[in-house]
Amino acid sequence: MKFGQSAPYYKGIINNINHKYLFWYLDFVLNEIRFCFFQAVIFKTFAHILYKI
Repeated sequence: MKFGQSAPYYKGIINNINHKYLFWYLDFVLNEIRFCFFQAVIFKTFAHILYKI
């Protein structure tokens, strides 16, 4: 079996790994963004309440 024949096979494995990590990374990034946004909203609300007092 030459490397040329096995190349698509390796390519497929690499693609699978990349897609798995890509989705995991995107999920992680979205969670981070959501968390930061949530914290910002809480902070703004808290600051607004303090400002009113």
